[in-house]
Amino acid sequence: QKNATVRILKDVFTTGIMPDNSNAIKAVRNTTDKETAVAMLPEVFSMIDKLAKINVIHDNKASNLKSGLSAYVSRLA
Repeated sequence: QKNATVRILKDVFTTGIMPDNSNAIKAVRNTTDKETAVAMLPEVFSMIDKLAKINVIHDNKASNLKSGLSAYVSRLA
């Protein structure tokens, strides 16, 4: 069990899934156009959910990221 988990985590970090996710979150947070940000949200949420599903990040961390992004996009004018 532990070896499988370690292998999955190593694969996630080496194949670029985690950096892609971080870059996607930064892209949404750096966007000042609401329409663009709203269009990006479903893809970013999907990436976050996938990381939570394979236990790379905790479910609560995923929820906090998604709610923070939603709040940011709703504040955009």
